Amino acid sequence: MDKDIENKRSAARKWMIGVAIFIVLIAGGGFVLTKMNFLGEFVQGKVEEAAEKQLNLKVTMSPLQGNPVTGFTASNVEISRSGDKLLFIRNIGVDISLPSVLSGSPRVSLIGLDGVGTSLKALQELMPKSEKKSDGPTDIPIDTVMISDSTLRTEWGTINFKPSRIRIKNSLNYDLDVKGTVESKDFSVSGSIGKSQGVWRADNFSAALEDGGVSLSGALYPSMDMQISLEALNLTTVADLVPALERYGVRGVLSGSAKISGSGKDIVTEGSGSLHHAVIRGIPLEEVQTKWSYRPGEISVEVGQGKIFDSSLSGSFSLNTTSADSYLTLKADVKNLKFADWTAQFEKETAGRALFLKGSISSLSADLKGPLNALVGRIEMAPSNLSYQDIALNGLHGSAVFNGQPAGVLDMSATTGGRALALKGRLSFGEKVPTDLAFSTEGFPVEKILKSLPQTENVKVSGSVSLKGSCKGLIGHWVIGAEAASPLITADKVGKVSDISLSATYSMGDKKVSLLKSSAEWNGARITAKGTAAFAASADKQLSFDGTFRNVDAERFYPLISVLKTLDVEGVASGSWSLTGSPKAPVVKASVNTGAARFRDLRLAKLGMNIEYSGNTLSMDPISINAGGGRGTLACNVALPVKRADGMQSPTSWKLDGKVSRVDFSIINGLLKAGEDIGGEVSGTVTAGSAAGGGLDWSFDFTGDNVHWRNFKVQKINGAIEGNPREILIKKADGIFLNGATTGSGRIEMPKDGEPFSGAKLDLVASVKKLNVYELLRRHLPVVRAVQGLIETEIKVSGTVGDPKFDGSGRIAPFRYRGFLLPIVEVQYHGSLKDIVISDAHALLKNGTFKAYGHFYEDENDWRGKFNIRGEKIDMRQFGAYLPESFRSRFGGVADFSMKGDGKLSELTGTGVFSAPKMRLMGIRFENIKAPFFVSQNYIMIEDLNASTNGGTLTGGVGFDLKNSEWGGNLTVLSTDVQMLVKQAAPKLKGSISGLGDLKIRGGGEFGRESTVRAGGALYLHKGEVTSFDVLETAKKFTGGKPLRYDSVQATFTYDGGDLNILPGSQATAPKNDPLYRYVMLDGYISRKEDISLFAMGKVNIRALNSLIGAFQGLVSAGLDYTAGQLDKGEVLQSVLGGVLSGFAKNEFRFVTMNIGGTVTAPDFYNVKVQRAVRQNSAKDSIPTSNSDPDEKSLTQDGNTTFRFKFEIPVGPGDGGLGGDAKGQVFEQTLENLLKNVDFGL
Repeated sequence: MDKDIENKRSAARKWMIGVAIFIVLIAGGGFVLTKMNFLGEFVQGKVEEAAEKQLNLKVTMSPLQGNPVTGFTASNVEISRSGDKLLFIRNIGVDISLPSVLSGSPRVSLIGLDGVGTSLKALQELMPKSEKKSDGPTDIPIDTVMISDSTLRTEWGTINFKPSRIRIKNSLNYDLDVKGTVESKDFSVSGSIGKSQGVWRADNFSAALEDGGVSLSGALYPSMDMQISLEALNLTTVADLVPALERYGVRGVLSGSAKISGSGKDIVTEGSGSLHHAVIRGIPLEEVQTKWSYRPGEISVEVGQGKIFDSSLSGSFSLNTTSADSYLTLKADVKNLKFADWTAQFEKETAGRALFLKGSISSLSADLKGPLNALVGRIEMAPSNLSYQDIALNGLHGSAVFNGQPAGVLDMSATTGGRALALKGRLSFGEKVPTDLAFSTEGFPVEKILKSLPQTENVKVSGSVSLKGSCKGLIGHWVIGAEAASPLITADKVGKVSDISLSATYSMGDKKVSLLKSSAEWNGARITAKGTAAFAASADKQLSFDGTFRNVDAERFYPLISVLKTLDVEGVASGSWSLTGSPKAPVVKASVNTGAARFRDLRLAKLGMNIEYSGNTLSMDPISINAGGGRGTLACNVALPVKRADGMQSPTSWKLDGKVSRVDFSIINGLLKAGEDIGGEVSGTVTAGSAAGGGLDWSFDFTGDNVHWRNFKVQKINGAIEGNPREILIKKADGIFLNGATTGSGRIEMPKDGEPFSGAKLDLVASVKKLNVYELLRRHLPVVRAVQGLIETEIKVSGTVGDPKFDGSGRIAPFRYRGFLLPIVEVQYHGSLKDIVISDAHALLKNGTFKAYGHFYEDENDWRGKFNIRGEKIDMRQFGAYLPESFRSRFGGVADFSMKGDGKLSELTGTGVFSAPKMRLMGIRFENIKAPFFVSQNYIMIEDLNASTNGGTLTGGVGFDLKNSEWGGNLTVLSTDVQMLVKQAAPKLKGSISGLGDLKIRGGGEFGRESTVRAGGALYLHKGEVTSFDVLETAKKFTGGKPLRYDSVQATFTYDGGDLNILPGSQATAPKNDPLYRYVMLDGYISRKEDISLFAMGKVNIRALNSLIGAFQGLVSAGLDYTAGQLDKGEVLQSVLGGVLSGFAKNEFRFVTMNIGGTVTAPDFYNVKVQRAVRQNSAKDSIPTSNSDPDEKSLTQDGNTTFRFKFEIPVGPGDGGLGGDAKGQVFEQTLENLLKNVDFGL
């Protein structure tokens, strides 16, 4: 037994332990479950997808936290459509009903919304459009919505929700428990509202506003049948929220009850109530007891004994419009109405105006009845004294008498300030008979009129006005007319306004004032006006006036319109204006045009603008200006002063922006009130405005052509500048300066107040790429010439605008002076516009060094300088890279040079030396060259040039006139080896010339102009020989195989602008007993146009000459076609060698003369004469003649045989020509070696 019990206890303990473990697991699982997030991402994705597809809404939120068991939470939920934000929820929580999940129909048991921000309009846009109407309710899977700390913007104001709850039964039935504030006023709504059997009903529905409230029960729509109860509802508070109720003119605290039934025009209502502390149509009432009834076409109101302090009011009113003639019954009795009894408690309702109404109405009674167009009775007022502000009406009395006619007679009179006032005429309440009343007075003080009006009561004004008035029209549509005129009215802060006239009307039906016409003279300006002002609620109190003005001088309006002085505007304007909007928010517009005008220091040729004043902003848009030779279209907004919370007035602020086109850059001077030498045509966008603390904020983004500052001009520029009273920021300035790409930026610190702009401090950086050195020097340092290259440099600019300083480094690549080149020169420099220091300039060379430094400054309008240049082991071939290639290919060597100089740059003085151990010039080799030189003013002189060449010596000197670009000099070469010289000068020459030679030459001219070169010289060669030329080789068989030798060659010549003249006496003499010739003489010229006119004579071996003659005779006898180009070269040689005249069979010397004419490319040999020694009758037969040649004559005259040649020699490379080229053969054997192979390379 005990064992069974123990077993049972053991089993129980195990079961309890198991349950405990299970409970722990469940609790632990629940605890874990509260910490787990799952399906949140899935749910969030589905929500966002559904919103996008079904409602075209974009939903963004923080990642959804939680799970279906514990619920989900999210924050910063934003719902938008097409970029427009519609709804924001700070925090949202969603609880899901677990039983509904288990049943397969999931529902949301609670949605909690915290920090909702939206508007009623946005909520309406969020609601999906129903595709079809259904009378039956639909289920909404949400049980309850709780809202806290949320706002809803509506047309009645902003609603702030306190913790509230909405229970959703279905789509048509709701239980509400909502609390909050609207426009700082507490409200609450509770009860049920819903739709059943097609009728919307309210059950136990109540709404409270502040201390009052309303409750209702019954049917609401489509037909009403309900009871309404009001308790202490303040109509003023309601009207504050619903401005449309203001038009009924009723204020006070309302209590009562009413029944309403029917719908549309068939509504029937009746009720009773009391109105405490009321104002009805501006009349304050302490308490009013009323009863009313209304049914279509009939209304009746009974006022019990109403109290106005010690005064009494009673009466009744009824109007029946169901009959053809509307029937009116009116009884009223007012006694002892003292306005002094009205207290300040009505000040809010009457806007304080009732306090200005003084005096009393002793008795006012009315007793009328009958159809509106046939009333019988009278309204009568006993003599009373009233005043309103400063307008006193003494003995005001009168009556309106109706005797059954469509109109009655009104007769009211009073006195004021000794002036009689009267209002008389026909008064009608009929629908078809108009009222016609008249009023007039003379010399009425205008200050009293203005003081009675709330808008002008504080205006200090003096003057008088004459008035004529009228009241005409049907009841409810009376039109009050007025005509006023005044010679002069003076107003504080406005000044004198003269010659005033106006005509105006006021329509009571639509509450519209019409200004038919008006004009006045003010501050020298003539102003006109007309228009309307509508004060009816439906028209939202709209103003509509317009007019014109002319001769408006801006300076005369400075005291009244201070912004004109703030903007520093001058000019005389004319134009038109308009006034629209509402009295509380008027909009003034004007179109203004001027002739010459000024804005700050910017002079304008013409100005036109549209002006608009609205709220507290003055807008000028567009502003069209003509200034600086161009045009601009701008806009300006001015924020006028307003009173701040601290009681101080805010300063006037303004901002201007727009575009200018092709204006002169000097407009910047006008905006900044500066006086800098700037200019050029620019276009761009400009902004300007008032800066905090005073001054000007501005910016200018622009492009321009030929913009300059002082002497610096850029061809193109693209810039962005902005400034304020403290500084000018150059955001960018990209341009083309002397064909180089430039860019700059930096800061200019503005000078202190009162100091000139030239004292502004500079902190700028600039870079230049590929700037043209030649143009830079030509414009800014014209005394330095012939220097070329492209600069890349970085510059820092400091100092002041009046005295800028700079510091920079750069690279000139390449640097070229005339034909000489340094591939890259790097430069360090600093200074100012009048003082430049080149601290280091060195060339980057493969071999050798080039360095320079200098100091250049302006002194009394002259630029002076001091500099030092040094080059060592300079490769002259590289240095002369820009020399003609034909010259440079035969130019080389390594040289040293140095120079020091100082003085005026226009008259520079300096000394230097050029030296080279070896050098090649025109192929000729020179050694030990030394050329000291000096520079004086505009001259460079080399006076002691020394060198050696091919065993001889070279001396001489040369001078350069830099100012006039002229040069001159002389050279002497003595005892040089001619053979070496010729081989160096003409390396392609087939033959050779040996001997020793001397040359003296003197010349001069202008730089780069061959036509100006003048020169002369003498050449002397002695004891040499000429060998290996083809012509000489041909003649060897007749001369024993000996070369052409000479004992001496002497020649004098001149050169004149391209014409080479070989002077008479130029000759070559042969060694004694030479077998070829004894002497040869030559003179004549070769012109710059390559025309030849030479004469040659000498004593020569006739057989040597015969070889040439035979060449031509052989060619003629062979009948060669020179143009066919088919002849073999060997055939030509054979014909030449076989064509020697048989008549000269032995060596004989004869005196021979000839002329050489034609051109270099086609020379003519003629008048060849050989001294007669043996008569040869066969000469004429040997030399063919042409009968068609008019110049052909007998070749034998006076016993002398004359040989006449005419042949053409083509100019071209002497390569022997193509096979069979007869012209090339002749050229190769005659002129090629002498004319083409001596290549001067110039």
